[in-house]
Amino acid sequence: MPTPAPPSWKQHAPPRSVRTLLDHPLLQLTVAGHPVYLEPDVVAFQVDGVFHIIEIKSFAVLDGRADPAKVAAAVTQAAAYVLALRELLETEGLDGDNVSHNIILITPRNFSRTPTASIVDARKKIAALTRQLNRLTRIEPLLNALPPHTTFDLALDRDKRPTRDAKDLTAALQTAPARYTPTCRHFCDLAYVCRSEARDEGLIDVLGGDIRDDLGGVDHISTALRLADDTRRPAPDQADLAAALRHAHAVRTYLRESA
Repeated sequence: MPTPAPPSWKQHAPPRSVRTLLDHPLLQLTVAGHPVYLEPDVVAFQVDGVFHIIEIKSFAVLDGRADPAKVAAAVTQAAAYVLALRELLETEGLDGDNVSHNIILITPRNFSRTPTASIVDARKKIAALTRQLNRLTRIEPLLNALPPHTTFDLALDRDKRPTRDAKDLTAALQTAPARYTPTCRHFCDLAYVCRSEARDEGLIDVLGGDIRDDLGGVDHISTALRLADDTRRPAPDQADLAAALRHAHAVRTYLRESA
């Protein structure tokens, strides 16, 4: 792939003012209409006018392999930095494509303290995260969608014991849609309530965070299956996702017929 031409702002800037390495910069990413501030380790390395996100992690690469879950988490984190840096450039009237989709991942080599760099293609994570951010709704419309006077208050008495009727509280909870993920079980007392609702509705969330992220923009398992067997036409932003699902479906069909 040819190297993109350097942006005009670099061509006309004095050589001493051009930074090639940014240490702990403060970036802003818009999430549901609100600014979220991110502070990566070392964020950007500029080569020929193109910025590359650098992620420094402590997990080791043993014989050229690393823990897939840890790599996936690092790439997801770096994808957010890519979007934030692109947003910054576009805010300044520059081309957001000057931020590369390739992540530079710095990790220890084997059991030593010697760092090793790996190039990771984060396009899928960036696309999935973009779809998710585009679908997020501001808190105000979510609250306005609830019936008037809805409350989840337990009406505690002086001894901190709930006095609210359980049926009344259950009815109030059902007015808000479940946004369940398996990790909810580690910190939320209502996780099993939301899991039951998510299972009844066939939501993608019950399959885990990795699948939910990969299928960003698809809410229901039935929708994913219809995209996979080509019985549903994908939306414009689902074209790549639908192609991947159709390929996976074709491979699965071939293996089952060959067994």
